[in-house]
Amino acid sequence: MYPNTADQAFTNTMLGRVTHLMTGIQQSHYCAGSSVAVCVSAAAALYPCTKALCCARARLSNGQSILELGCGWGSLSLFMAQAYPSSSITAVSNSSTQKEFIMKRARDLDIHNLQVITADMVDFQAPDTYDRVVSVEMFEHMKNYQELMRRISTWIKPGGGLFVHIFAHKSSPYHFEVKDETDWMARYFFSGGTMPSLDLLLYFQ
Repeated sequence: MYPNTADQAFTNTMLGRVTHLMTGIQQSHYCAGSSVAVCVSAAAALYPCTKALCCARARLSNGQSILELGCGWGSLSLFMAQAYPSSSITAVSNSSTQKEFIMKRARDLDIHNLQVITADMVDFQAPDTYDRVVSVEMFEHMKNYQELMRRISTWIKPGGGLFVHIFAHKSSPYHFEVKDETDWMARYFFSGGTMPSLDLLLYFQ
């Protein structure tokens, strides 16, 4: 999915709602600008304007069923749940600690449309089908993209869509392998994963 005029209009609307939506999630922030938003934020995995942009590019709307793969500490999950109160948000994390943290934040914020599943993405099977599947910086942890994309295709309702935000090399995918002490990403962050190229996912449509 690529940004267009409708995406930009929706993004601008979302940016105008950031202060309201992020009460209790963000410590402090400000946003300025129209087509390009400048944000400074404290204590966030994703800045609120970036979250709004992700939602715009994923073409999310109120009332959809949304599956988030690799939700981390729930920054985007909580944002979507507040932004789309009539949607049902299902988030997947491989950490029970992350689930406990997210659900506590949801209770604190009086959010009732979010559930978190603890599962290893290698073995995960979605319990339902969804209007949108979204993933932010999870694919880099995976190896078998063909199988991953095959599974995801069975979790999307007819007419639905997939939004993926990833790091990408401009031309060549490569495995994250620890060869020496300089391989920080491979050692501590994307261990056993893959750096995709810009066009890699297109091979698995």
